[in-house]
Amino acid sequence: MTPPDAREPSTPSPARKRYGLWILWAAVVIVVPLARVLLQPLPTAAPPTHSGGLLGLIHVPRVGRVWVELGDHQPDPTRAARAIHSMDPHVRIFSDSSRQGRVWRVHRVHPSPSNEHEAELTWDGRAFRYNLTTNDSNPPTVLVPEPVTGLRSVEFQSGFRFFGRGIELAWSARRPEWIPASPLDLKVRQDSERLETESWADYFDSVRERVGNRPRLELLKADPTTGSWPCELWTVVYHRSSKAISVLHGNDQYLGGAHGRRHVSHSNYIDGPAGVEWLDFAALFTRPRGWQDDVRRMILEDLRRQGALWVQPEFLENAQAEKRTPMLELTESDLDELKFTASSEGVFVHFEEYEAGSYAEGDYVVLLPWNRLETWVRPEVVEAFKAAPALPGIPSRTP
Repeated sequence: MTPPDAREPSTPSPARKRYGLWILWAAVVIVVPLARVLLQPLPTAAPPTHSGGLLGLIHVPRVGRVWVELGDHQPDPTRAARAIHSMDPHVRIFSDSSRQGRVWRVHRVHPSPSNEHEAELTWDGRAFRYNLTTNDSNPPTVLVPEPVTGLRSVEFQSGFRFFGRGIELAWSARRPEWIPASPLDLKVRQDSERLETESWADYFDSVRERVGNRPRLELLKADPTTGSWPCELWTVVYHRSSKAISVLHGNDQYLGGAHGRRHVSHSNYIDGPAGVEWLDFAALFTRPRGWQDDVRRMILEDLRRQGALWVQPEFLENAQAEKRTPMLELTESDLDELKFTASSEGVFVHFEEYEAGSYAEGDYVVLLPWNRLETWVRPEVVEAFKAAPALPGIPSRTP
């Protein structure tokens, strides 16, 4: 009998060989692309133009003209509704998060969307249906966006998705583009391009600080319910005429946690006696001093009326007693650098979240009509913004 250690080594059967080769082939097919995905670094260059869209206006009952951002035509041909922007400082229009892109809620008072809303706008791909929510038996009002001639929307996107797992990183920017562009339009375009570059770099630098330059291994460990980390840059036209232009740039960013952060900036230009001029807030006035007390008083009074927490008398009294912040003081340097837009009606002063109240209150906008600023404001500035025709225009609500 042959001893066990002297036997011939066993030869794998053909079926086992085929099975082993199949396993090896499957591993190569799965692991190699996965490794490429996991090891690919974050993008290092801002993206080219991704798509375009339509910018239009609708006239919302009891609100006035409202900007609407629509995507490109679908095969049907319908369009996606991407955003709605109210020009009225007394009105907020919020997207319904459970029906995003289809339903918006119209609020006439501050603060935010958790409060009861007075109306809804429902988008069907071609038009909005406006419904009051307070025991209204009337049929809905149909609102078809009116395209603005010579104005379109351009969009840029960058980021990545990992098979629906972990966190989706997505940077995007949307801004208006005029064809043909005036010298004022070109100034806004330059501002927009600069802000896009800064926003893109800041967003991905922030991501790198959290998860490194090759974050996909970290994202694999993430809870799939965490959702996305978006950064969205958008631009809203408050006014455009042959003599003046005013737009608001917003940057919304979320990198996990309880909530995100929003920053706004502005581009305000006039074509005045000295040519094209960029305006900061202090440049609205004839003299560097003297206007501050009146403007401060008007802003604080309106914020109190709107319910901004950090300017309410009882809150300020407690804050001073306890030597704590936040509170809104509006020093002279603060006033010089206020973020604002303007129209033929007056000056819109914009306060970000946390600047005039808690995060739950959202942002605040104060309208300072030109006639209330006439003691101090430069005549050529008012003349430029009152030049007609102009878009978008809002109903006069001057006290």
